[in-house]
Amino acid sequence: MPQIQTIQPAAPDPLVAGLLVLAAAQQLTLSAGETFRDTLPEGSTELAACLRGPLTLCFPDGEAEIPAGGLALLTVPGSFQLCAAEECQCALLCLSGELPGRILLPEPPCTLYPQGAAAVRETMTTLSILDREGSGLDAPTASGYAYTLLMKLLRLKETEPSRYSPLIEAAIGIIDDEFAYLEGLDDLAARLEISKPHLIRTFTREVGISPGKYITHARIEYAKLLLSEPGMSIAFAAEATGFAGANYFAKVFRRETGLSPTEFQQSVPQAHHRIHSLRDEDRLYMT
Repeated sequence: MPQIQTIQPAAPDPLVAGLLVLAAAQQLTLSAGETFRDTLPEGSTELAACLRGPLTLCFPDGEAEIPAGGLALLTVPGSFQLCAAEECQCALLCLSGELPGRILLPEPPCTLYPQGAAAVRETMTTLSILDREGSGLDAPTASGYAYTLLMKLLRLKETEPSRYSPLIEAAIGIIDDEFAYLEGLDDLAARLEISKPHLIRTFTREVGISPGKYITHARIEYAKLLLSEPGMSIAFAAEATGFAGANYFAKVFRRETGLSPTEFQQSVPQAHHRIHSLRDEDRLYMT
């Protein structure tokens, strides 16, 4: 049987139910040959992200291959299933309301984002932390993170084709997806099947910074997101972003941002992620 972690936010306020609701979020681990079945309700959108794969999404009108790091938007109501040819991890987010269609303009029955899983992983990790540390996940918070995810996917859709070589594109994909779990540059180089010096030399030449600095930047940016949430502990943020301990995390955070984690928490309005606090620049996409 698949291993399933489920996040079920509280019921939404009827006033915003037609706009954007995160109905449920699940993270699955499938063994080779395993299948997961579910049903997409009428008027909903299913985001199926392949965190580690690959994965096949089968739906009433056909099927789609989701590569590792990819994301599929399913808009056809009815039963669907995920099939794993090898062990994989995936995440499912069920959204309802009119915003997913208005923002992303999906092409029924299924729209693929080759690099969309990183944004979903970030959202899932944050929701899991909030759900575990609090007394449950309230609907406005869940909808706020769902909106942020939609905007990231919109910008990803509008991004120009990569200017990097396939090797560096693969390196960036691994870092963006798994920065919290990478065990240094030796681990990254081994997964790319190249030497560490070659990785550092090529990455620095194409990207303009070393892969080590790129990993640190990804971790700190995610740490800033976590620390913006009320009640978030510094120790947990350090662990969730891949740092060995809170003291080292605090040292790197100050070096990168000029603030200690505590000073950063005190400087951020705590409600900035709520759906009623959408930035003016994002409101343009809703008209």
